[in-house]
Amino acid sequence: EAKVHSTSSTTGVVGSAVADVETVIEGGSFIGSSSAVNVKSGTTTITGGNFNAASYGIVARGSAVVNFPANSQAEIISTQFPIVVGSNNGTIGEVHINCGHFDGTNASALVGRIGDIDSTQFVTIGGGRFTQDPTNYAGTIPVAQVGDPFIVGAESINEAVKVIDAGTIVNVTNGNVDLTNVPDNVIVENKGSGDVSVNGEPVAPSESHITHTHSWGEPVYTWSADHMTCTAQRICLKDT
Repeated sequence: EAKVHSTSSTTGVVGSAVADVETVIEGGSFIGSSSAVNVKSGTTTITGGNFNAASYGIVARGSAVVNFPANSQAEIISTQFPIVVGSNNGTIGEVHINCGHFDGTNASALVGRIGDIDSTQFVTIGGGRFTQDPTNYAGTIPVAQVGDPFIVGAESINEAVKVIDAGTIVNVTNGNVDLTNVPDNVIVENKGSGDVSVNGEPVAPSESHITHTHSWGEPVYTWSADHMTCTAQRICLKDT
């Protein structure tokens, strides 16, 4: 099991777990002056809780694996990197995120690293809400910045865009996503290379689309002077 230190610990409120043992954190409040979770071995599964740290949120080194499963309600808030991975005795820690909220209030990026490593090989993201851009860690899974937060996963993105205000910018940075029931006057941008559509309208890469759901009035028929032809016209009531 992981060690729980005092709130003023500089090594992490939740410290190194035992190898081959899983520690499950289902809730609670964890406040650290350096990091909230700092593990070098074992598996730590976090399904809930509030983790606040002066510097780094979750630090995984060595053989440690930290998992945020799809049902996780955890909230990670740090002034710097919310996630950090690094080497310990030649082994690099891993973090796998499928849900949760991650906010580095003054961070330049979502993930920090200890040593000369490629963090994209040790951090995977399949879901969640982020202040910093998670695109590089999502593989082919859709990512969109909906207003301010980045949201990962097509279903979660669709839920978010249904309740946003007119004028909000939705920036799709990764993957294929079909956005439906999006309110009027929302700006959808396709900044990635995937197939994006909004309310049935395609949005090509590097293009944008402003949503407009038509509300058609009654048709108006106009006959020609010789009564040989008739023109029918329907006008969107929102355009009048």
